Amino acid sequence: QSATFANSVSVGSNPSTETRFLEIGAGRTGDGTSFIDLVGDTTYSDYGFRILRNNGGANTKTELLHRGTGNLEITAEESASMLLKTNNTTALTLASNQSATFASSVSAVDFTITTGKIESTSLNTGNLQVINPTSDIIYVGNDSTKLSLQSSELTASGAATFASSVTA
Repeated sequence: QSATFANSVSVGSNPSTETRFLEIGAGRTGDGTSFIDLVGDTTYSDYGFRILRNNGGANTKTELLHRGTGNLEITAEESASMLLKTNNTTALTLASNQSATFASSVSAVDFTITTGKIESTSLNTGNLQVINPTSDIIYVGNDSTKLSLQSSELTASGAATFASSVTA
């Protein structure tokens, strides 16, 4: 069954401590797609933002779909951290001070930093690319002992390769 409402709908608007919820697709006897569409303009009259659960069974994908060229923003309006979890374990924390922390180590990946700094006790195999748009100098290390790379000092290919250990 379906229902159409010409105006706003409020669910659980009376003051209470009871749990309120909206379930879409409850009581299914087979797999099926469920979604919520938000329409806020005349360009995308079907949806501008969609929350979708596909119909591929228990391990199907879930999607957040944003249309248009405006930003898709996820905002914590107070001083809360934001967590990205996989396997019910925190993989990435964006803290309220806007620092990012990866769980344990970053490994076997290409990692790019545009500005700022990365702090990690372990950065294993893969490529680490650091881009400083305001200078051609990049520092690696702490304040007392650091390796400095400047683009004018690198090889003609613009790359520097070091052995597994470098001593001064």
